[in-house]
Amino acid sequence: MSSKQGVLICLDLSPEGEKVLAEGVSLAKALGTGVLLLHVAAPEPDFVGYDEGILTRDDRARELRQEHSDLLALAERLSAEGVPAQALLISGAITPVILEQAERHDVRLVVVGSHGHGALHRFLIGSTTDAVVRRSPRTVVVVRALEA
Repeated sequence: MSSKQGVLICLDLSPEGEKVLAEGVSLAKALGTGVLLLHVAAPEPDFVGYDEGILTRDDRARELRQEHSDLLALAERLSAEGVPAQALLISGAITPVILEQAERHDVRLVVVGSHGHGALHRFLIGSTTDAVVRRSPRTVVVVRALEA
């Protein structure tokens, strides 16, 4: 993939993310470029321990391996369909990771999903999508993942 022309598709690996993936791939095809699939895994919570408990380090490691495997499978599927694809799984705060990777790979477009939460949700919790749109110097395409 020529990163200068690439499309960064931000995925949460949920079933709703398929729509985000499809729209991002459609844009990449229209531009004649490849895609960079990005999944930002939640940072390791403080309560993860080495012993028995709510969530062990082994459980968390299994989750990350599964997420990575799912992301690689998506990239392989797209490559087999003729769309050059790379997969990235990074643990961290979602908005900064998306912005950093868009810059690092010098992508042309960033594709993110919106779950259609209302103004109260954005006020109380904040919105990753809103933050990416406001802070990114790149073109950001927002795909409504869920119908309201």
